[in-house]
Amino acid sequence: DWSSDVCSSDLAAYENSESTLSATYVAAMRAVVRSGEQNIVERVEKIRKRAAERNIAPDAYMYATLLDAYAVGGPSDASVKIPEILASMEANVSTINSCGKTVVYNTALKLLKESRDPDATAKADELFQKMKVQGTVDEVTYGTLIALCANNGSESSHRSAMRAENLLKEMKERNLQISTHHINSVMNSLIRVGKIPKAAGLLDRKSTRLNSRHANISYAV
Repeated sequence: DWSSDVCSSDLAAYENSESTLSATYVAAMRAVVRSGEQNIVERVEKIRKRAAERNIAPDAYMYATLLDAYAVGGPSDASVKIPEILASMEANVSTINSCGKTVVYNTALKLLKESRDPDATAKADELFQKMKVQGTVDEVTYGTLIALCANNGSESSHRSAMRAENLLKEMKERNLQISTHHINSVMNSLIRVGKIPKAAGLLDRKSTRLNSRHANISYAV
């Protein structure tokens, strides 16, 4: 599960029902998503419609939570809802900053990763290109895309492994923080298609990073 300290650090405010009216509805929606009960999507949609009836403008976290409900609920047509939800968000873009857009887009990518849509990879890449143009990509964006490539069990697995590897290189070029989660996903993708030497090379680099981090911690102590 990918999380971002950069663009979701203020999400805790939405656990406080006294913060804003919008936050009250978002907190209720998130509680339903986390409940693990049946009819998650239907219940979250009802809460969203209630907010609309009270003329409460949806914010980034309301859109993201709605997308998350579809990702967790897992209806067969989940990915079909993405264009509709993103279009609604983009129509209200005056109330949503760049960071908020990143949160919504990343959640849409998560939904594609979790969906059973055979075109999920192509749709995710199309959204990714759009995010790059807008400058709304972050570590979570890359992590979700890499995981999508790593879990691709289709005949194009070799191409997916190469794509995952290139995404990791792109993160380095953009000076984005590469975590062990990113590296593990790429390693799994390479191992799946039999590229053991390349996976081993990543493992060596991962071990070097961890040893360096521990050495720095020891020195600081």
